[in-house]
Amino acid sequence: MLDTGSQSITIYDPVDIPRKLQIEPYIREALTGTIDEDGLSLDTAVRRRLGCQSTSLRTPPSFSFYVHETALLKQNDRPVVLHEQILHLLITSSLSCHHIRLIPADSAAIDIRMGFTLYQHDHHRPVIHHQQPTTSLFLEHDHDVAFYRRQLERIASKAVTRRPRDGPTSSPVVGGVLGSIVRS
Repeated sequence: MLDTGSQSITIYDPVDIPRKLQIEPYIREALTGTIDEDGLSLDTAVRRRLGCQSTSLRTPPSFSFYVHETALLKQNDRPVVLHEQILHLLITSSLSCHHIRLIPADSAAIDIRMGFTLYQHDHHRPVIHHQQPTTSLFLEHDHDVAFYRRQLERIASKAVTRRPRDGPTSSPVVGGVLGSIVRS
C-alpha cells in the first residue's frame, strides 16, 4: 500500500544496495546463512523480496535511491553476482523516474547508520519506514519526519550527481563510477 499509494519514495541504505534494487542472485547471496532453519526457506525468502519489487518499482512517479560506494566495493563471494548487480543499477538509473545517487566512500561520515525509506503522499502524511530483519518500524509524527528529511538533505549534499544542466538523473555518474568498479 505504501509503495503503490506514494507520489515519491526516497531510500537510503548506508550498508547495502537497497532491497528494491537487488537482483535475485544478489538477494540469494545476501540471505544465505541468515535464514532460520525453522523459518522460511531461502527460495521462499528470495521470491518474497523479488515479489515486493515487481509491484512497487512500477507504480510511483519518482524513486530516489542513495547508495554508498562502499556497498558496491565490498567483497563478494562471487564477483559475477556483483557485476550483474551493477549492470542492473546502470539500467535502472537510465529510467526517468529512478534516480540513483552515490555516496562516495571517502565522504565524511553521516550520523545515521541505519537505512530508512521516506514515503510521500499527496493526500496523506509522509511516513518513514525502517526495515529490520524480523520487524518494521513506521514513523509518521511531524518531528520524526522532519528529522529524517534533514538527514536526507545532509545525505544529498554528499551524493555524487549530475550537474543541473545535464538533467535530473545521475546515470552518467553512476555509469562512470560503476563502470570503473566493473573493470577492476
